[in-house]
Amino acid sequence: MRILATNDDGYTSMGIKILVKKLREAGHTVTILAPDRERSCSSHAMTSIISPISIQQIDEGTWSCTGTPADCALVGLSKDFGFLPELVVSGINSGSNLGIDVHYSGTVAAARQAALHRVPAIAFSLCAFRAPFYFENAAQWAAARLDELAALWSENIFINVNFPNKEALPASYELCCLSGQRYKDAIIMRKENGKSRYNCEFAFNGFTDEIYEKSDRYAIVTGKIAVTPVLLEQFSTVEAKPVPKLFQEGAD
Repeated sequence: MRILATNDDGYTSMGIKILVKKLREAGHTVTILAPDRERSCSSHAMTSIISPISIQQIDEGTWSCTGTPADCALVGLSKDFGFLPELVVSGINSGSNLGIDVHYSGTVAAARQAALHRVPAIAFSLCAFRAPFYFENAAQWAAARLDELAALWSENIFINVNFPNKEALPASYELCCLSGQRYKDAIIMRKENGKSRYNCEFAFNGFTDEIYEKSDRYAIVTGKIAVTPVLLEQFSTVEAKPVPKLFQEGAD
């Protein structure tokens, strides 16, 4: 299978290198086209709409891109790039992409961009933010189950996979929905050399869903692999739902 690999951690990241190595060992033809630097939390931003981007060949089968993950997917799918993949994989990301994370994640956005072009796409993330990172185990599992995961694709979805950061992974996976997790974002201002510097800090703020035990986060918390089909088109409902207490003004 011809596979385009990208991510939001950059083409030098360990996650993409190990994933591509395992995919090639499994007999796939894989080309890397990934950002030239860290692009985490870039969501679906597309630099190429505002100004031109460029790509550079690093070695045989590896290219870097000055754009975002979504840009990488778009360029990699173009006729001018000359690869025409049958599948796009994004990751393996350092850190989870569960629930509402899919709206922030550059890793997930690359898969979404491919799926918007009717190309099967899978985003892979490892649920760990500090070492040790068990990328080898996750990549081996992904390569072994790639056909099965790709078969879950349809024209209105892409596949989001989260791995628990474990030495021994379960053979099977849980087919999940996105969890109703929420964050309490805070902007922190600091004075440095007479200038105001602002940083966004995330704090976990609980869950709102009533089907938590079927969610991706529950699968990870219980040591399972979470496989979530994510809709491209989010249709709204006619009848608005009540605002959960957690988000009502003044709620603790």
